[in-house]
Amino acid sequence: MKNMTIGKRIIISFGTMLGLFAFVITIVVTFLNNISTNTRRIVDEALLGIAAAGQTNGFTAEPQLVVRQHFTAKTSEVKVRQEADLANGQGYAIQRGQRGEDGLRCRGA
Repeated sequence: MKNMTIGKRIIISFGTMLGLFAFVITIVVTFLNNISTNTRRIVDEALLGIAAAGQTNGFTAEPQLVVRQHFTAKTSEVKVRQEADLANGQGYAIQRGQRGEDGLRCRGA
């Protein structure tokens, strides 16, 4: 090292720094690709669970809506009709465009 000129020392130091920089960049790019891949995998796998949770929520919301509509029905005729629809397997569910007597969107009204 003592026999080298200052120019050679600067070039070796600069080359070493470039090599370390390239090594760090390679590691960072590899980790970012892994993060991106893992994120896509988590999203793809989690969406199935989220969809199932949404369906479960929908399955529990419909009976709650039926009970609410029954309790908030304004006339006994509406209650009798709702009970008949339930007995026939025609439950009430939220749909677009149709409204029952109580103002709620429902099927079968």
